[in-house]
Amino acid sequence: MIEVTDLHAYRGDNYVLQGVQMEIADGRCTTLLGRNGMGKTTLVETIMGLVRPREGRIDVDGTSTVGKEPFEIARRGIGYVPQGRHVFPSLSVEENLTLAARTRGDDGWTLDAVYELFPNLSQRKRNRGSQLSGGEQQMLVIGRALLTNPRLLVMDEPSEGLAPVMVERVGEIVAQLREQGLAIFLVEQNYRLAVSSADKVYVLSKGQVVWEGGPDELEDSDDIRREHLGV
Repeated sequence: MIEVTDLHAYRGDNYVLQGVQMEIADGRCTTLLGRNGMGKTTLVETIMGLVRPREGRIDVDGTSTVGKEPFEIARRGIGYVPQGRHVFPSLSVEENLTLAARTRGDDGWTLDAVYELFPNLSQRKRNRGSQLSGGEQQMLVIGRALLTNPRLLVMDEPSEGLAPVMVERVGEIVAQLREQGLAIFLVEQNYRLAVSSADKVYVLSKGQVVWEGGPDELEDSDDIRREHLGV
C-alpha cells in the first residue's frame, strides 16, 4: 500500500532520516521499533506530509505523495493517531470524534460502532476532551481516526504514557482491527506490544532501517534486540 524509497529528511539542521526503505502492506500490521531519537516520529510525519523530505519517494498505491498536503494524503485512505494524542480540549467527546468523519457505505465505521468499541466514550460523550483521562484520550484519538474510515491506520506511540492495563487494551484494539483486515502501521517503543501485533517488523536506528523480518525472527535475533532496542 505504501512504499518508502531512499527517504532523507531533516529537522532544522538535524539530518534525521538517512535513506529509509520500507513497505507497508495492505491488510497487514507493519510495526516500527526503535529507541528514542532514532527518527520514528519524523518518518511518520514525513509519510503524513507534515515534514517535507529532501530526497526520496513515498508512494501510496503506486502514486507519489511527496509534496502533497496532509489533508490530501489523508484522503488517500490514511487515518492518523499522532504521538501525544492532540485531543481538542474544549470540544466534547462527540465533537472530537465527528469533526473529521467520512462515510464509507454500510460496512464502514460509524459513531455507534466506535461507541461499541469504546463504551467509556459513549458514557462521556458530552464531556470535554480535557476532562478525560490519558487512556480515554487515547481511545478518543483512535476512534476519531477510525471515523475517517481509513484503509490504513497509522499509530505513532499509542501506548506512550499509559498504565499497563491501558497498554494491554491498546494491544487488544490493534488485534481486533487487524482481524478485521485493516492495514496498520504501528510505531512503538513497547517491544512486547509491537511484536505481538506484527506481521512484519522494521527496526530503525539513527535514521536507517537496520533490520527487517517477521516477529518470530526478531525474537531469535538477540544481538539486534540488545544493540538497537535494549531488550
